[in-house]
Amino acid sequence: MTTRITVLGLGKTGISIGLALEDAKKGVLRTGFDEDKELKNLAKKTKAFDEYPSNITDAIKQADIIVLDLPVDRLRTVFITVAPTMKPNSILINMSPLVKASSKWAEELLPKNVHFISAIPAFSYESMEDVNKEPRNARADLFTKSMMFIAGDAKIRKEVIDVVVDFAVLLGATPYFTDLDEVEGLIANVILLPQLAAAALASSTMLQPGWDDNQRLAGNIFHLALKPLELVNETEDYGISILQNKQNILPILEKFIAVLQHIQRLVIDEDSEGLKDLLTDILLTRKEWLDKRKEGKWNYYLSSSIPLKQDALKRFSNFSS
Repeated sequence: MTTRITVLGLGKTGISIGLALEDAKKGVLRTGFDEDKELKNLAKKTKAFDEYPSNITDAIKQADIIVLDLPVDRLRTVFITVAPTMKPNSILINMSPLVKASSKWAEELLPKNVHFISAIPAFSYESMEDVNKEPRNARADLFTKSMMFIAGDAKIRKEVIDVVVDFAVLLGATPYFTDLDEVEGLIANVILLPQLAAAALASSTMLQPGWDDNQRLAGNIFHLALKPLELVNETEDYGISILQNKQNILPILEKFIAVLQHIQRLVIDEDSEGLKDLLTDILLTRKEWLDKRKEGKWNYYLSSSIPLKQDALKRFSNFSS
């Protein structure tokens, strides 16, 4: 049997999914769709998919699994669009970093006979230096030796979880089971906070008197510090991810502000030892984190329910909605 999987949104992540599933072609039919013709042509050049329908209805009407690589401010609109056409018992997988709100919208807008679940990727160590989200930077190993955080509501069926586990394994990732609240907290800490910190830096420099002079010296350090702004997963409704994750982001912002105030006090007091100790601790912790990311090994017990790649392909290719 063959499982039909459709990726909606041919950005860097979407095209990388198609490339990563190349080895699964015997059991998986890959369909890629994007309204942007340039992105569709780019996906064709990379041979990331087997089919490229001209409209979204044709892209999803036979799909057993639909994967969303979309800006978070487009999710609700896409749910409304795909709802009438989805096959009964098909699975919609959200990979955008907005899980509780998207789960709520899915409950409200999708048919009761389809399944919705989020699978948030951490991406591979090798791709971490590539902070450009341009689709032309798509790569088959984008998910290799990384974690994929799988979260759904309490009613999600075991067979749906099994399919998403197989999907993660086929991409080269290690599935990590979590709940909506936990993954929202993780997103707030390591995705939204860096973006807000970059926005604060930009606002305190670029939007202030003196920027005409400061910009002449601003170079690679300043440029890299603002990079998170390029990775904001929104196209028009900027800030929706933050407001929808308000419960987590507010205490994190308070902690961030407290750390800035602590650094300010160290500077005021000319506490060179305190400042040195703080920066040393940060640099050592950062190195430990990067070493763990490179190895792809974490203090996480991998249960026997996580299949080997060949077993995942066999089970995945036999799934049919």
